[in-house]
Amino acid sequence: GKSLRALGAHAAHRADPQVPCAEPGQQPHDFIAKAAAAVAHRETPVYEVQSGDSLAGIALKNYKRVSPRLIDEICKANGLTNANKIALGQKLTLPKYSLTLGKATN
Repeated sequence: GKSLRALGAHAAHRADPQVPCAEPGQQPHDFIAKAAAAVAHRETPVYEVQSGDSLAGIALKNYKRVSPRLIDEICKANGLTNANKIALGQKLTLPKYSLTLGKATN
């Protein structure tokens, strides 16, 4: 099949209504930035901290592994300076994490 990139922005919009289409007179870079933000937002999982959670436990639940580098990446994605200080109900962005490279990916 053809990729959405090959079909153009309007095909991407039909395939996913959350991805915006360019408006008449809109600058291409504005449209691209809005489309990229919509896709990035949709693909970035968010986890709400539950009672008894730790970053190690959250990593294990969501990534099926725990490592110091993974904990560091979760901290970096959420602006945390201390991995031991998370709050009940706090929403944490879970970065994409490559198991083979051992680091967050964009």
